[in-house]
Amino acid sequence: MRMKRLMTASLLLLVAGCSSSGGQMREPPKQDPYEGTVYNTIKENQQIYKDQQAHKGHY
Repeated sequence: MRMKRLMTASLLLLVAGCSSSGGQMREPPKQDPYEGTVYNTIKENQQIYKDQQAHKGHY
C-alpha cells in the first residue's frame, strides 16, 4: 500500500515537472523559416556584391 502511494506521488511529480513551462517564455517563431540558411546567406552576399559593384567607380 505504501509503495503504491510512493509510486503514484512520484508519477504525479514527474508529470507535473515535465508539463510545467518553468516560467520561461519560449522564443517567438521566426518570420522566415529559412532565415540563416545557406541559401539566404548566398542571396544576401550576392546583393552586397551587386551594391558594391554599383557604387564602385568605373575607370
